[in-house]
Amino acid sequence: MTEQHSEGCKRLLSLMGVPVIEAPSEAEAQCAALCKSGKVYAVASEDMDSLTFGAPIFLRHLMVSGSKKVPVMEFEVAKILEDLNLTMDQFIDLCILSGCDYCESIRGIGGKTALKLINQHSCIENILKNINREVMLIQSFK
Repeated sequence: MTEQHSEGCKRLLSLMGVPVIEAPSEAEAQCAALCKSGKVYAVASEDMDSLTFGAPIFLRHLMVSGSKKVPVMEFEVAKILEDLNLTMDQFIDLCILSGCDYCESIRGIGGKTALKLINQHSCIENILKNINREVMLIQSFK
């Protein structure tokens, strides 16, 4: 997609009366902020980072073709936090440990291990202080 495509799309949307908002950085962060402020009902994306940015309601598979028959999934961040018994800060740490777009993942740590580590150590800083890197590397080769 070129800059010309982007500008043409924004112009078309404006002519149709559809508001256009340009995110100053990450689109997921901007969408989550709009949702938190009540300006939109939910964030629809395939990128789960929207939950990490605190979108209260997140919809996945909304734009999937009807022929694929994939149901739209609705996530509520408050319910996720309650079910996992985590604070928002712990949830962000869990997402980082599980792998994210902004840093390299730690070999051998997936979602289950990340949740176990958060429950044991409370935060990513304590995990990194206490993690035995040699054991994690050995486990990753099993």
